[in-house]
Amino acid sequence: MEESSLCEELCFPSHVSPDKALRDASTAASKALSAFSVESMMRVDVFLRFNALLKKGVVKDPMDLRWLERTVRDYKRSGLDLPKEIRDQVETKKKRMSTLSTDYATNTGEENRKLEFTKAELKGLPDDFLNKLEKKKDKFIVSLKYPHVFPVLKLCSVSSTRQTMEKAFNSRCIETNVAIIEELVVLRAEVASILGYKNHAEYILEVRMAKNPNQVKKFLGDLSAKLKPLQTREMKELEAIKKKMEPKSDGKLTAYDGAYYRDIQMKQKYNLDQEIVKQYFPADVVFGRLLSLYEHLLHLVFTEIENPQIWAPGVRMFSVHDRAGTGPFKGKLMGYFYLDLFPRQGKYGHAACFTLQQGCSNLDPKNPDAR
Repeated sequence: MEESSLCEELCFPSHVSPDKALRDASTAASKALSAFSVESMMRVDVFLRFNALLKKGVVKDPMDLRWLERTVRDYKRSGLDLPKEIRDQVETKKKRMSTLSTDYATNTGEENRKLEFTKAELKGLPDDFLNKLEKKKDKFIVSLKYPHVFPVLKLCSVSSTRQTMEKAFNSRCIETNVAIIEELVVLRAEVASILGYKNHAEYILEVRMAKNPNQVKKFLGDLSAKLKPLQTREMKELEAIKKKMEPKSDGKLTAYDGAYYRDIQMKQKYNLDQEIVKQYFPADVVFGRLLSLYEHLLHLVFTEIENPQIWAPGVRMFSVHDRAGTGPFKGKLMGYFYLDLFPRQGKYGHAACFTLQQGCSNLDPKNPDAR
């Protein structure tokens, strides 16, 4: 089994499983596999063979040559053309960086802080939101997950509640993850310096479209200059709304004001109330229409699998076939996908698409059975 496929299968439960013991085991496997991945990229013997093959110029196929060039490049970017003591330093630091990155993601996923508010403190939030919250006597229990945070920051008219929510949300895992970030910043700078780069940004951007930090700074500077007038006008509008609604305030927007007053602006200026609009877009209807759209655009057929093996209630599974009679694959099974839409404790907290098993490595229209 290829390393990437093995990692996908063993690491996936850490992002979605409702069983903490399984998530912890998956995280431990992820750390071990990440360390192995670093070791694999530090194989000097493999690098020397690939590099010799590239120098001989015997690889002529454009795709093969591109792969070989990129592979040799990545080996060099790991320091494999440098003395052993430098390679050892890079390997040690990269393993530590890999472990820290996993710890950061785990801490964020396992975060489960809850806040308690009275109904008065949640003034402005619709009943359908409040009715879904857990209650503790006369208090509503609000988590720091997106489906709770965003409505509170956007709709709650009590500024102290928004302030509490915003501060708690942006302070998640502060006791653990700040130290991780600080150490990662140092390690990245050290690795970049060891490999001969001025900084981590220069190292990363070398193989990206921007190529160097100066290009990024220029792009952002030009973009900022063009957007500044629009930002100034927008801020004046929002501050005017706040001043009208809170005459005793100075009208200046805070970090917890933006979403709330933008929503009011949308209602007043554009007559657009997203709470009304969302009633016309229930999740099942939206998802069904999206599938129909992709079926039409990509000539596919999606079929929901009945009683699939799933890791949590509510997860759905679909097969994907080429539409019969069209294209060279003529109704062939193309693969499967799962849909896991809603948040829960321990689940990865942001939009994501995880590969569970690699797809076909050879989709030759003349030989559609070659997988």
